[in-house]
Amino acid sequence: MAAKKQNAMDFIVSRLKKNPGIEYAKLKTAADEKNLVIYPIMFGRAQHMLGLTKPKKTKRKKAASKKPARSTQKSKAPGRGRSRSGGSKSARIRELLGSGMSTAQIAKRVGCSTNLVYVVKSHSGRKPSATPRPKTGAVNIDVDTIVRSLKELQDERDRLRATLEKIDRLLVG
Repeated sequence: MAAKKQNAMDFIVSRLKKNPGIEYAKLKTAADEKNLVIYPIMFGRAQHMLGLTKPKKTKRKKAASKKPARSTQKSKAPGRGRSRSGGSKSARIRELLGSGMSTAQIAKRVGCSTNLVYVVKSHSGRKPSATPRPKTGAVNIDVDTIVRSLKELQDERDRLRATLEKIDRLLVG
């Protein structure tokens, strides 16, 4: 019968049983002679299996014990984010824009940048970008309504064409 091939871990364990104080480098050279590949982690695990060393405790961070609850935690950067006093910064800026204050004064009072004041100012006169969708369901349009709207569109087109022809005559003639 052929002899059973020894694996690297068995080799390390047998050598550690014979000599518990053996160094990794000596063990590595002996393993290389037997054409076995060993790694330092294998050496450490074999030592642990035999009780020669104790595994090191890893430091695990416990986020809940170190940080207080989010509701009681104070903001690190004052003046950032939504205020707890009620309305949003944008709403307060809209209120102050009508008072005649300058953008720098508004930014200082609200606690924001002047850029935000300009953005709110530029968006204040606009309609919302999302147009509401028409409700789905049966649409009751009769043929007379369609014909009437087409005639109105034709009349408007004819008036505009006549106006363009007058402008063309004035420019050319």
